[in-house]
Amino acid sequence: SSNDILLMSWPWMDDTAYQVLEAWGKHFPVIFIGEHSGGCTANEDFFDHFSVEQELEIPQWDGIHDYVMIGEFVPPRK
Repeated sequence: SSNDILLMSWPWMDDTAYQVLEAWGKHFPVIFIGEHSGGCTANEDFFDHFSVEQELEIPQWDGIHDYVMIGEFVPPRK
């Protein structure tokens, strides 16, 4: 429904987060909590296909870079 939101918090650095994002589809909101690309969350495929529309900074632990990113899936170009 139009009220569905996918929430991902610190997903593992394999391709699981990307697979979930792709299955979720475009035009559906995703809230991602974790580090940016190159950090300790998700993989490059995820970040290559996650369009961030808004980013919020939140309090962080030393050495841990938590961000809240709100966006959606961007399909691969064919």
